[in-house]
Amino acid sequence: MTAATKPRKPRTPLPAEPPAGCRRIKVLSLRQPWASFVIHGFKWCENRTWRTNHRGELWIHASAGRDDAAWCRELEAEGLPLPRSAILGRVDLRGCWETSELLSCQGGDTDHVSEDLHETVCDIADDIQDRVDAKVYGPEGLDETTARRQVEDETYRFGWDFVEAPEPGDDFTLWGWVLTDRVPLSEPYPIPGRLNVWTADVPADALALPLLETAAK
Repeated sequence: MTAATKPRKPRTPLPAEPPAGCRRIKVLSLRQPWASFVIHGFKWCENRTWRTNHRGELWIHASAGRDDAAWCRELEAEGLPLPRSAILGRVDLRGCWETSELLSCQGGDTDHVSEDLHETVCDIADDIQDRVDAKVYGPEGLDETTARRQVEDETYRFGWDFVEAPEPGDDFTLWGWVLTDRVPLSEPYPIPGRLNVWTADVPADALALPLLETAAK
């Protein structure tokens, strides 16, 4: 049997209950730099060809691999943390919607979308305003116009700009996982990743590390 066809070693099933001192959490692995884009508030939509029934708290994990097409040294030079093989923080998975429906909201057409999606998009708009206020009234002390330009540029480049739609002729649906209320950990928790939404038992004190005061909401 060649290395290419050698089956993966099956993972040990989790016990019925997490060990003492551990929390059982739901995790999604993303390649870098996307994992850091999500957990630091630049990218709120994760495009997938499948959806999940999970809602609520979801922990973002940076996998061992990276997306070379999106990676650039400037990201590290600008101080964006890009750790790998580690849990970076948590988000709130608000729902999974077809990306075509999300893009209708981008164009301002909210009359033909579900009520819960409309509410979620309004929350994203509130998040933008909160980030503008943080730049105006926080240490940066920017004027309103400059602050809004910066935040909207970030949201465009790393938010709406990455809500993808299937190409004509594609025989699959693209689902947009809308992720809000991001809270990065001050120190990533190292752990190997897995495919799909996976479950991990993690020491509770590792998830109770001081959270970054600048965490994006």
